[in-house]
Amino acid sequence: MASLKRGRPIRQRELLVTMVLMILVQSFLGDDHMAQRIVFIALLLAVILAAIRTLSPSPRRLAVAVSVGVASATASVLVEWYPGRTLMAAVHCGFFLVFAILVWTLLQEVFSDGPVDTQRITASVTVYLSLGLVWTFPYALIELFQPGAFELPHRAVGDGVVRPGILSDFLYFSYVSLTTVGYGDIVPVSKPARTLSILEAITGQIFLATVVARLVGLQVAGPEPTSDRDVDAIEPIQ
Repeated sequence: MASLKRGRPIRQRELLVTMVLMILVQSFLGDDHMAQRIVFIALLLAVILAAIRTLSPSPRRLAVAVSVGVASATASVLVEWYPGRTLMAAVHCGFFLVFAILVWTLLQEVFSDGPVDTQRITASVTVYLSLGLVWTFPYALIELFQPGAFELPHRAVGDGVVRPGILSDFLYFSYVSLTTVGYGDIVPVSKPARTLSILEAITGQIFLATVVARLVGLQVAGPEPTSDRDVDAIEPIQ
């Protein structure tokens, strides 16, 4: 059990680094070529594998994440050769479930009792980035079943299927909404799309406010020094 606790911060840092790399690399990928779309899927799969490692102390959640993640990754590759709304919708729902489980697990750690350490702060940052991924897939589902729900710089043509590569557009829009930046280059047009955008913006602000309040509360409520030596040993918070 102690080894699992020691390994958990390392797995969380791996997940955080993998997420940041995926966000950076996907900005250079387009959706016009199959090879680039498959690279994007591979990046997403790498994040899912890192998430699965983070979920390893929770056997039930791990089992669900592994089964759903593998099935979704396989389906996302198959949709390149057998495009269809049902298969693509299953991919989006599967990825959404995996990251939702990850967010729920990390939130329990962020808001649990204990000291404010590097592990808790890393988990908080990872949750914030994961929220952007979670909201990406509902946006893609809306555009999948209601083409034109978003005013996109470019959109899929032909059968109207939202292909994996175009997820990068919704990933961008998700983080823009989460941080309430709102550049206006991608615009929600339909009512469901607008409602989700509002909910994500509210979620991002509530998360930041509650996490900061929780971390400050834990720091203030920490154990008091019992001697002058303990007082001298306390390092001021920078």
